[in-house]
Amino acid sequence: MKKKEREKALMLTEVFHPEDFLINDLTRQWEKNGYDFEVLTRAPSYLYGKVYEEYKNRIYQTTFFNTIKIHHSPVLQGYQRSVFIKILNYLSFVFWSVCIVLSIGRRFDRVFIFQTVLLTLATAGILMKKLFGAKVTIWTQDM
Repeated sequence: MKKKEREKALMLTEVFHPEDFLINDLTRQWEKNGYDFEVLTRAPSYLYGKVYEEYKNRIYQTTFFNTIKIHHSPVLQGYQRSVFIKILNYLSFVFWSVCIVLSIGRRFDRVFIFQTVLLTLATAGILMKKLFGAKVTIWTQDM
């Protein structure tokens, strides 16, 4: 009988370390418990609307938070000054997260979505479900 491989999860969140959100505590606990997962997020820019100095605003880059691999998409800077740019920023994250998921999504059995804004963030996770059969969990923090 063949041993079942361990499941791997992708955490999809618009905000993540070094930004200060509850999701960071959850990932620390998952890491401590030995779960196999990676994070897909945007370049960190919350609260000020510009990318943190130690990060780049590239189409795609990876970094690590402790042992956790982080996939970053770009962010539209200046979203604090304009509602139009804020809306474009949400849509931009949907677009880039879908592009990244098309590239890396096959490796994951599950997707965990940490939702703090519009439900459009779930688009990439739903795509993973449809294309790759991933199980989806959505945790909404802000209505």
